[in-house]
Amino acid sequence: MGAGQGKVRGQGKAGGQGEAGGQGKAGGQGKAGGQGPAAEEAKGRCPGGESDPGRVLAVDLGTRRIGLAVSDPLGLTAQGLPSLRRDRDPVALVLEVCREKEVAAVVVGLPLNLDGSRGPAAEEAEKFAAELERRGGLPVMTLDERFSSVTAERTLVEAGVSRAKRRTRGLVDRGAATVILQAFLARR
Repeated sequence: MGAGQGKVRGQGKAGGQGEAGGQGKAGGQGKAGGQGPAAEEAKGRCPGGESDPGRVLAVDLGTRRIGLAVSDPLGLTAQGLPSLRRDRDPVALVLEVCREKEVAAVVVGLPLNLDGSRGPAAEEAEKFAAELERRGGLPVMTLDERFSSVTAERTLVEAGVSRAKRRTRGLVDRGAATVILQAFLARR
């Protein structure tokens, strides 16, 4: 990814039904504040005509845990990563994973209210995304994540995973991040 891309904030719908492996609604328009490389990034193309978009990390920011998922280098598949406990600076925790997984961009789930308005959780996610971009120097986008946790929970229930295991192992958070990443990758 080239320098001077500017701030990129995309919006779409990461809902959907069925399995976490299924595809949710990935419509919506990205906002990149103008034209050029940042606008290309919001549309899912690589600035400068690069053919390899690099790995994308999805983040489901919760109050106790942070759900994570990462794409393959070509941006075709999503794989859940172990959830992180929010016991210290969440930006630092996610930046460690970004370095470890060599990600090129990050998408943060934006938990909008059902009517599309922004509540306290969405404001926190936007602040987190802005700080992650500032400190990490990576392009960071937000994506409407309504129903991502519900979709992940439903998939785990259908797979026969007990309530205790879903909660203690952070599987719902991981699944929600995977749903967010799949929606992002589908709209590119």
